[in-house]
Amino acid sequence: MKQRKQLRVLCSIICGILLVAGCFSIPAYACTTAYYGWTWDDSIDMSELTVQVYSSDFNETVTTNALFAWNMITPIYVRHVNYSSSITSGNIEDINVHEQDFTGTTIGQTRLYRKNFLGIYVETSISSTNTDICQARIYLDPSLLDSSDAQRSRTVTHEMGHAFGMMHPVLNNCETMCIMQQGGSGFGTNTIQQHDENNMIAKWGAYE
Repeated sequence: MKQRKQLRVLCSIICGILLVAGCFSIPAYACTTAYYGWTWDDSIDMSELTVQVYSSDFNETVTTNALFAWNMITPIYVRHVNYSSSITSGNIEDINVHEQDFTGTTIGQTRLYRKNFLGIYVETSISSTNTDICQARIYLDPSLLDSSDAQRSRTVTHEMGHAFGMMHPVLNNCETMCIMQQGGSGFGTNTIQQHDENNMIAKWGAYE
């Protein structure tokens, strides 16, 4: 009888701990809606995206590794990275990387393009919904070349996240530590976090 009473007391304590823990725990997918509504055009093979780096200044291992950083998380991943020092040779690959001077604190920016009825690339808003894009162009400030490898890698990886439809989580009332968080908010990290992966999978599905 005494053992039963002790067992009931122990069970009550455990249930109480679990109840309290449940009140303060944060679901793993609580912020997993931090992505835009647009998608890549059906004519684009998302399992074999190609990247053209037009600035010879960024033809380096740090940039390349950052461009591949999102691979194997979802069916979208980069298979080819090509290099060219010419900016006037056109924007012919799925994702382009260009060098551009920015003002203020901006060091990287991603712009999206779709094709109009004439087959001409026209820019569209990154926050567009129900839009099929054909190309993403990433612009990097030359000042990044004087930054640390970690900063350069983080910036390129962050901009690639935008090219895959990821938004800044703070725009979705979420302040989770992750690489897609705005650096100026103090929540940005140097590498892809679980929250980033959750959002990629929520939007594109898991890699198989």
